[in-house]
Amino acid sequence: MTYNEIVKQALAHLEYRTDEDAVAEFFDRFIMYANEATRIIADSIKMTECMDVIIAEGEQPSFDIASLEVDGDKHVTKICDVYDKETKRPYKFFSGNEYGEFVVAAKPGTDITVRYRYMPVDTTDGDAKPGIPEIFHPILWMYIVYCHNNSRSSNTNYNAQIWLAEFERQLKIIRRAYGTFEAYRWKNLPWQTREM
Repeated sequence: MTYNEIVKQALAHLEYRTDEDAVAEFFDRFIMYANEATRIIADSIKMTECMDVIIAEGEQPSFDIASLEVDGDKHVTKICDVYDKETKRPYKFFSGNEYGEFVVAAKPGTDITVRYRYMPVDTTDGDAKPGIPEIFHPILWMYIVYCHNNSRSSNTNYNAQIWLAEFERQLKIIRRAYGTFEAYRWKNLPWQTREM
């Protein structure tokens, strides 16, 4: 789903118009709420990704945060582990300087894979898709409705809390199913299954 579609869903559940003028009127505020919900979900599921780092012959294996964020669609929040690209053997790593460089305790010229946790960057593009798994997109509008109702008069505050509770309940249900898949995937890496 795109952010425009999510905003329209929120407007429909608030029983507002969903035409282009209505979307334009509420878009800036609603996309801010959607970005906040995206960060909450990303933090909740601890989004991780792997990137291969090719090391030049004879050079000490190292990488920096900027090389992991090269696409500009994510902020690295934690380096989880580093392992050999071919054998999947894990390596120790340590900070090389205060600018986000990491040095890996491996033989010079060894190609490595870095697994890291990240947070999607905020966006203002209505045609963009949230940087979280698509299974979570359908609940983003609930958080928008919560924030919108919470920012209004005290008469809508109770209604806002209902939407927040529903967002959190749906997040738990979806996270459980998604987390089972992720746990299986990471537990069955070669060094865990002794297949090296």
